[in-house]
Amino acid sequence: MGGFRDDPSRPVLILGATNVPWQLDPAVTRPGRFDRLIYIPPPDKESRAEIVRQYMSRVARKGEIDYEKLGELTEGYSAADMEYLCKYSSQKAFMK
Repeated sequence: MGGFRDDPSRPVLILGATNVPWQLDPAVTRPGRFDRLIYIPPPDKESRAEIVRQYMSRVARKGEIDYEKLGELTEGYSAADMEYLCKYSSQKAFMK
C-alpha cells in the first residue's frame, strides 16, 4: 500500500477480509490504508434456521426438519458452517 497514489480520475477500491481481525497488524488499519473496518457478525438463530431451510429445500428427504431447533443448536456457526452441515448430513443419509 505504501506509495499508492490517489488519483480522482481513476478510483480504486481495495477490500480485505479476515476471520481473525484481532490478529491484524495495527499498521494495516492506520489512516490512508485500510482505515474502515466493517464487522459482519455470524448469523443469529433465525438466520441459521433460514440458511438450513434454503439448502435443504433442494434435497429430497423424508420427514420434517426442526429448523428452529437446528438454529438453536448451531450458535456460533457461520453460513459456510451451515452449508457444510447440510451437505455432510445429506451425504451421510445417502450412504445409509
